[in-house]
Amino acid sequence: MCANPHDKVHKAADAFALTTGPNSNACVRNCFELERADPNDGFDDDVIHYGQNFRIKMMPFSKISSNVYVHSETVTPLAASKFSRHQEVVVYPEKNGQTLWQILYPDTQVRFEMEGQEVRAGSPIVFRHVHTGSFLASDKIQYNNIFGLEYEVHCHSYLSTNKTQNLASEKKGDITGDYALRRHGLANIWTCLTASSFAAALDETAQP
Repeated sequence: MCANPHDKVHKAADAFALTTGPNSNACVRNCFELERADPNDGFDDDVIHYGQNFRIKMMPFSKISSNVYVHSETVTPLAASKFSRHQEVVVYPEKNGQTLWQILYPDTQVRFEMEGQEVRAGSPIVFRHVHTGSFLASDKIQYNNIFGLEYEVHCHSYLSTNKTQNLASEKKGDITGDYALRRHGLANIWTCLTASSFAAALDETAQP
């Protein structure tokens, strides 16, 4: 995921578009910091846990003159993603409730059991927008800009459409209505890479 400082989105304050691109090398466009939203959230360490609220911060560069945060809001006629018209995602220069996110375990079968556990760098995850409950996504929706062919970032729940037998499992007492059993599509699956996890991944691919 990367920001485009030349693609301004007009809101109460200047925001900038987000896309996903083929360049996996670290640069100012695609480096983010996960910032704890509440120091009294019940966790005693400085790592991100499943279900913990945080903000995704990017440092200023080029035409982005201050710290910005990944932001989303409910779809309206004036606020929707450019091509898909799903829930818009941008980087925005102010902290508010619409810049809060959570990381959830992607396998809904064991999501409750993983709540509160540490998130490991390099593992598949899903990002849930706290304000709307939708999930961060990027599908193969082409978004051409000065950096070449990239793809739109938006919020949308890409869930499987097969029957999950929720009612039957609830009747037997195996689950409650709080369980989400539909699987996430690949468009919702992300991976957070730190410098060390990225180096480890390169070492694995370099081994014969």
